[in-house]
Amino acid sequence: GYIDEWYNDKTDFTSADTVYVNAPDTTKNIDFQLQLGGAIAGRITDMSGVPISWVDIDVYDLNGDWVNYGWSNDSGYYYVNKLPSGEYKLRTWNGAGYIDEWYNDKTDFTSADTVYVNAPDTTKNIDFQLQLGGVIAGRVTDMSGNPISGVYIGALTLNKNWAIWGSTNDSGYYWVGGLNGEYKVKAYPWGTDYVSLYYNNKVNWDSADTVSVLPGDTTKGIDFQLYIGGKIKGNVYSAAKGPLQDVEVYAFISSTGEWLSGDWSDSLGAYTISGLPTTNYKIWAFPDAWWTNDTIHCFEWYQDKDNWNDAISLSINAPDSITGIDFTLEDGGHIKGNVYRKDDLTPIENAYVYGWMWITPFYGWLDFFEAKSDSTGLYSINNLRTGQYKASAHKSGYNEQWYDQKSDSTSADLMNVTTGDTTPSINFYLGLSGIQEKTADKGIRKFALTQNRPNPFTNHTIITFSIPKTTKISLKIYNICGQVVNTLVDEEKKAGIYSLNWNGVNKKGKRLPSGIYFYRLKAGNAVKVRKLIMLR
Repeated sequence: GYIDEWYNDKTDFTSADTVYVNAPDTTKNIDFQLQLGGAIAGRITDMSGVPISWVDIDVYDLNGDWVNYGWSNDSGYYYVNKLPSGEYKLRTWNGAGYIDEWYNDKTDFTSADTVYVNAPDTTKNIDFQLQLGGVIAGRVTDMSGNPISGVYIGALTLNKNWAIWGSTNDSGYYWVGGLNGEYKVKAYPWGTDYVSLYYNNKVNWDSADTVSVLPGDTTKGIDFQLYIGGKIKGNVYSAAKGPLQDVEVYAFISSTGEWLSGDWSDSLGAYTISGLPTTNYKIWAFPDAWWTNDTIHCFEWYQDKDNWNDAISLSINAPDSITGIDFTLEDGGHIKGNVYRKDDLTPIENAYVYGWMWITPFYGWLDFFEAKSDSTGLYSINNLRTGQYKASAHKSGYNEQWYDQKSDSTSADLMNVTTGDTTPSINFYLGLSGIQEKTADKGIRKFALTQNRPNPFTNHTIITFSIPKTTKISLKIYNICGQVVNTLVDEEKKAGIYSLNWNGVNKKGKRLPSGIYFYRLKAGNAVKVRKLIMLR
């Protein structure tokens, strides 16, 4: 229950005092005086007062940064400790069909009531009374009425956020629960030639029918009848190196900019985008440096275009195919700079710098590029094509900053990049954040598995865990059907705190589809499970 710290009474790695060792001498008196943290406690029940077990309670500071978590026991009680004095907001996560909420009966972070902690006291009676959500149910078949199994079903809120996922059984039936309000529902038959469709057999978001759900009710008959789509085929090359493998090629609907399907180039540079309904498309080739280590080539819109507006449209008449849609990728440009502490201009190591690009009218600005600062604070974002970009920097314990010293994306300055050139001196000066300044690198229990960050994520996410002693551990990723899709760790580890990046690939190194996944840490007889959401 004590608040962890860096030597000498510091909150993070950067500010920690250095300890010098002159072998074989012993450097003595490197002492720590730990402060007992505060705690938040309460109970989780349904609307009738019946306890709900295994509900995850996440605690955030007022900057929206995750701090710590707890679980409700069989009697519904939870306890979250190691909290410095300050203000927090709490929310629930459950997989039992209840509607998750922020404290106190609020729907989002902004409106959530603030919970005060005065360490080492416990703030009690922070209770949640969860309402059983509504259910959407239906069946997925082909055009002949034959059931299609393994189709993912996503319920999306009207602001395009993922609410819940499910999948069809062998008879084609599905149900998704924990819902309340209006949704657009989509069937994703990944790995097949079928077209992804919204209800009621609509191709894109704008035309999709809205499905209304009331708490406790089941909205039935939300059925899908899928058909075989067309295909786009081609190859991806490097002007200097020949075929390029593992380049992502996406098809976007020309009229709206909504992503519909995609593929990765193979060892010969060949790709095939399947499941395309009859309409016009713009095609984008993107070499994802996160998991291919390709820090040279930049993206390209067909044909050799810099951006969405200039890209050429292709017409598909399903189930026909068009071929010869090839890409030859150039060497990309770069954004470089340093990340410093605002108060004393010392370098910040391991800060994340994100490069943001305007993609299509449907998605707007997205963070497709990322870099991490080294011990001198230096970073480099690569793979950039000629155009305008935004950049933001973030590290736990500091306030997020946008270039040029702006607080949000709307006011952030644009940066001009030219293919093959470097845009230098894009620097960031981060100030320490309120509560998180005290809680950086905190919240790790002796055996703990923290919530991945960011969550939801697009290209990668960070998973942190700790173990109290040397033991054989396993950390595995499961899909919503309970199948193991990747094993991240399966070996003996010494006691300590570990962090790793997962880039959303399966055990064969191929990108997994959007959806809800679970990551399970097992150390000896101890097991912890948490949920993550990946968006493509």
